[in-house]
Amino acid sequence: MALLRCLRFSEEAPAGADRLAKVRPLLSTLVNALLRFFYPGEDVSVDEAMCGFKGRSAFRQYIPTKAMRTGFKVWMLVDGATNYVCAFDVFTGQKGDEKRPGAAAEVVLRLVNRLQPLRNHVVSMDNYFSSVSLFEQLLARGFYAVGTTRTNRRHFPKELLAEVEEKERGEWEWRQKKDSPLVATSWMVKKPVHFPSTCVDAK
Repeated sequence: MALLRCLRFSEEAPAGADRLAKVRPLLSTLVNALLRFFYPGEDVSVDEAMCGFKGRSAFRQYIPTKAMRTGFKVWMLVDGATNYVCAFDVFTGQKGDEKRPGAAAEVVLRLVNRLQPLRNHVVSMDNYFSSVSLFEQLLARGFYAVGTTRTNRRHFPKELLAEVEEKERGEWEWRQKKDSPLVATSWMVKKPVHFPSTCVDAK
């Protein structure tokens, strides 16, 4: 609270600037400092977090499934072993009425861009972000990836969706892309779980 008493952001933002223009210098300072004091291990993950806020803001979000339902949504890159936040980006709202294809993938690529490539990092993510196309882009940049995916994602083998329905609990089906480490697996638990990976084989 003592720090908050000393902070004031009152300069006029330039016309057409992003919604965080007034605090962007502070955010940039924080992001640049994060990796200066700690570098993550092999396993990192990308996900969203909520910073509680109930005031008035054009980009305040309401997500009923979160423990903190109302506030600012923040994309985060986190070290898997320590939960240390390595990079973050505040979501300032959707531009326009239509959803832009590939927006979730851009979030992941923007965050991992803070890391050093070819360090055997494995980026984990949930089905909001993951796709075959994103995993191939990450691989081209020197990062491995794994995560669940949605059944309507492009390029995920559709025949797996039908084959796994006939399986018993604990059984699975898989496909591997030719000349690539990309493996797509469908695993029957209570219901099928589908996930691509570029870091592990099907077994």
